[in-house]
Amino acid sequence: MPETIYSDLKRDFERHPVKRDITLATNEIAVKNSIINLIFTGPYERYRKPTLGAGIPQDLFENISPETEYQVEKRIEETITNYEPRANLISVKALAQNDLNNYVVTITFSVKNSFDPITISQILRRIR
Repeated sequence: MPETIYSDLKRDFERHPVKRDITLATNEIAVKNSIINLIFTGPYERYRKPTLGAGIPQDLFENISPETEYQVEKRIEETITNYEPRANLISVKALAQNDLNNYVVTITFSVKNSFDPITISQILRRIR
């Protein structure tokens, strides 16, 4: 069993069936969950950390174009680089889906002290 280096609380606050304590997300899963949270966090949503987050919602209301795809990619790259020190970012690719009015974002990274690449795919769509 691999050694636990990083741990965070699980996003659903699931309880351990035997210990009755909140279970932890460890290593790759903890970093992956943290990146997803950073992407969906907007500026001024976190108390005392107004700059934390990617600020993606404002880009989702712009017209879909190559410039907007680039802007989404750069915001995500900058956010992960600045606020997730446990991840080595490899690439971020945003692909616009004009018919569905959303973006499919693919993020590839590795966890520090590990060489295995991890890929996250998320659909970003605006919500009224």
